[in-house]
Amino acid sequence: MKQIGNTMKFKGNKIIEPEFYLGARLKKKQLDNRYVWTMTSHDYVKNAIANIEEQLNSKGMRLPTRVNTPMAAHYHPETDSSNELTSD
Repeated sequence: MKQIGNTMKFKGNKIIEPEFYLGARLKKKQLDNRYVWTMTSHDYVKNAIANIEEQLNSKGMRLPTRVNTPMAAHYHPETDSSNELTSD
């Protein structure tokens, strides 16, 4: 951030660690004795759903409340031993 601050202006003199990037919440955590950035899509998905609901509402529509899932409820993909698809 300091290197960026040498070529770009920041609001005020403070360099503040970012909270969001492309709709995802950012957090700095310590992992294996070093700091890393993590991100979560929770806020992005929440806002995307709100946006879709608003769009549907303006057309007199709404998201269904009960839907069937396209996968079996007890499906565990990590135990799937079927062959991989070919390039065809």
